Amino acid sequence: MEDYKIIEEKINEAVEKLIKKHATASILTTGHSLGGALAEIAALRLKAKFNKIARVHHFGGPRIGNAAMAQYIKTRVDSIFRVVHNKDIVPHLPPESFEFHHSPFEVFWDEHFTKYQVCNDSGEDKNCSNHYFPDYSGSDHDIYFIPLSSLKC
Repeated sequence: MEDYKIIEEKINEAVEKLIKKHATASILTTGHSLGGALAEIAALRLKAKFNKIARVHHFGGPRIGNAAMAQYIKTRVDSIFRVVHNKDIVPHLPPESFEFHHSPFEVFWDEHFTKYQVCNDSGEDKNCSNHYFPDYSGSDHDIYFIPLSSLKC
């Protein structure tokens, strides 16, 4: 069996146990960067498997598909909030010119995390982080409320 199927089975078993213990709870997936992209896909699969309310909150995630994929996710996942810090480059990858497109809703934070705006439901609101095109920043990707370099494990 392929590794991802083993992982998926283990996650499904754990979620099933939690649902039995907390029957009214909803599912929330989260992640940063690639983990954010995986959180959207996981929410889709968990919603299909368990038919529970599924929400996604992720940070600095890249685009994961085209406009049809974004629409598909929007109609199946109960809510998605994609947090984008200022000029973070990763949410703009792969580029729109490659026909990749985000699901709504972007939560766009300014440089110092003092104010934010919830962007429109297009997934690609030109009044939010997209307005920086092409002046994006790799360093903004490493700071989501606290610098990732300050984390100690």
